[in-house]
Amino acid sequence: MIFYSQKDPAEVLILSMDWSGVLGMGETINSATWVVTNTTNPTEDTAAMVSGSADLSASPIIRQKIQGGTNGSAYLHQCVIVTSAGRTLVQCVEQLVKRGG
Repeated sequence: MIFYSQKDPAEVLILSMDWSGVLGMGETINSATWVVTNTTNPTEDTAAMVSGSADLSASPIIRQKIQGGTNGSAYLHQCVIVTSAGRTLVQCVEQLVKRGG
């Protein structure tokens, strides 16, 4: 598992995932969705952590603004893309939220 650097609950960050290593020749990204799950407390509603839509303007790098989080919790960030070839692909990374991160 890949990890993002630690984040303070008050920070607003733009996180990114690079898809260049998995796209086929001439394949592009049609859509991207970013989902955050609290793995420490899976019942937490994390929808507000994802601010706005995923940014495809630097494709094949997908960027997403992330905010908030509960101090001391670990979060799984999932970026799901659909490609021009009709493939659905998922990349995941984890991140710890901690004050003074």
